[in-house]
Amino acid sequence: MNAKDYFSSGYGYFLKGDYQQAIANYKKALQVDPGYGEVYVNLGAAYQSRGQSQAAITAYKQALKINPRQTAAHFNLGSLYESLRQYPQAAASYRQTINLNPKDSEACLALGNLYKKIGSWEKARKFFTQTISLDPTSSQAYFNLATLLTNMGSSTNNSQLLSEAIQVYQKLLQIKPEFAEAMGNLGLVLRMKGDSEKALESYKKSLEIKPDLAQVHNNMGIIYESQGNLQEALNCFRKSLQVNPDFGQSEGNFAYALKQACQWDELTNVQKNLKNHTNASLKQNRRPGETPFFSVINDDDPAKNLQVAKAWSNEIEVSPVKLIFPKIWIKHKKIRIGYVSDGFREFPTAHNITRVFELHDRSQFEIYLYSHGPDDKSVYRDRIIKTADKFIDISHLEFAAAAKRILTDKINILVDLKGYTRGNRLEIFAYRPAPIQVAYLGFPGTTGAGFLDYMIADRIVIPEKSQKFFTEKIVYLPISYRATDNQVGASVHKFKRSDFNLPPDSLVIASFNQTYKITKELFGVWMKVLKTVPRSILWQWCTTDLAKTNLKHEAVRRGISPQRILFAGNAKKEDHLARLRLADLALDTFPCNGHTTTVDALWAGLPVVTLLGKNFSSRVSASVLTAINLPQLITKNLKEYQRVAVDLAAHPDKLCKLKDRLKQNIKSSPLFDTEKYTRELEKAYIKIWTTRKH
Repeated sequence: MNAKDYFSSGYGYFLKGDYQQAIANYKKALQVDPGYGEVYVNLGAAYQSRGQSQAAITAYKQALKINPRQTAAHFNLGSLYESLRQYPQAAASYRQTINLNPKDSEACLALGNLYKKIGSWEKARKFFTQTISLDPTSSQAYFNLATLLTNMGSSTNNSQLLSEAIQVYQKLLQIKPEFAEAMGNLGLVLRMKGDSEKALESYKKSLEIKPDLAQVHNNMGIIYESQGNLQEALNCFRKSLQVNPDFGQSEGNFAYALKQACQWDELTNVQKNLKNHTNASLKQNRRPGETPFFSVINDDDPAKNLQVAKAWSNEIEVSPVKLIFPKIWIKHKKIRIGYVSDGFREFPTAHNITRVFELHDRSQFEIYLYSHGPDDKSVYRDRIIKTADKFIDISHLEFAAAAKRILTDKINILVDLKGYTRGNRLEIFAYRPAPIQVAYLGFPGTTGAGFLDYMIADRIVIPEKSQKFFTEKIVYLPISYRATDNQVGASVHKFKRSDFNLPPDSLVIASFNQTYKITKELFGVWMKVLKTVPRSILWQWCTTDLAKTNLKHEAVRRGISPQRILFAGNAKKEDHLARLRLADLALDTFPCNGHTTTVDALWAGLPVVTLLGKNFSSRVSASVLTAINLPQLITKNLKEYQRVAVDLAAHPDKLCKLKDRLKQNIKSSPLFDTEKYTRELEKAYIKIWTTRKH
């Protein structure tokens, strides 16, 4: 056989997937004709298909040595380098392919995909656009450009980019009307633009074309959940999991929606499945569908919380954003602190920390506030802007650009106020724009991230023996880690119980935590309290009809009249504080305690009974109650929790004395001494800065 025959035979084996025989025939061809460059290209492809990367690289390079203009070898090298995460080499190979053949739309598309993968979004956009100009029928180029524009727009809150993404999807659907995934993605962008109804229409059209798109069912569920329609949300998440039982995102969303709905019987099985899938993902070093947020609110095992958080943070840390900025240890006349959040508005973050910003010692500190949230024109937004030395809106900047802005400001200590709560932008911190980066206030658990150096805490939420469950070094405040605002006041309006349909002669037990924090076991204890104290009622914060129905149903199952469960909705901060004064006693949730909720209740003069758990989120109320010198309200188990609650509810005199003591403690204990708290926080910052290692 001649070299060409061996080449043809090898190609036949390659097409059949018999790469070993293909390689053998290619080698025979090269024995006959060592200068047969095309054989080296196919030999490299066979090695690449077998996972023999180095042998493939050698073959491709030999092909290029024979013929430097062999575009297939350049392209395949690019593909191989990309699979090995050698991105600069991959980009160079793809570019060489394009230089040799500027009309190679496949290489343009591949280079665009590579730049998208590594976060070079503008370059990716250029090459996707170039691909479309070369091949106006390339549905994949349109699709990739639209998803890129979506990512760019969503990460920067850039409405114009989202509008461009919609236009690209619409052009794509003109070319390929039955492209169900594109129709589904169009719905996603429409939701981001705030048009939920059109988004739902797009999702439904997508599912008419292809009913088995688990992601689309999931995305529909997210919209219904945001609208408070938990029943439809649950239906969507169920359908998503019927289509793909292993779709972790839907499973996590399903479990969270069930918790919000207080649909505990169904939740039990879902939690079991979620736990099994989470454990399997962790063993395989994959990010689970269970989010770090769900982990800390659902399970007070700090070891498991750490595992989940690390799995999520690892995806940020191994991405191309990892540590690209050098640590710049600049000594200013004052320590420059940067706070990053989307909560500089009418939001719990602002409720907690605005007064601290106002009280920061400007002779020692400069305060930079980086906002990536909306301007709601609220009083809190105005207060925060006025108190900042510099207020910078980074909501329109992508992660890298935001990090570069922070780097330019030469921040000494950068503080994340979000953690894994909704709307976080931890990716900014992954760039290391500041030499010291701190987790504080926003998330009750570890981030698991190597790019956050410290966490501000206290010895109750994180006992010293629990430090091993945190990747951050713990900096302890001598009082509760919770910031408070001792300037915020209740509404001047004097509410009456009749304003909220509360019986005038009842003992009102309040729970203003969100319903996802209530467990079946805890609710059972609450119903036992109501049964023991006949004239008592439960006043629960709840805004969804399904949760209200389920809670009333659960009450009936436990022998309690549904009329004894009353519901409260949303209210402005000052009105909320005023209405809290109508209650007699508050009961905390577990394993996720009240945070701002507990602080608000105490500030309004309402005692809170809590249950102390093992992880951060289940110890927050204990931290707050210790700081206000009411440790007798901290219990260790459900039996003690019930006993303390019943004792107070059944003995009005004892409860009255406790309230009087609380009023005195508000004035004398450190919880609401925001001035002292701020000084202690500043000491922590000074300690962190002065003990830094260059």
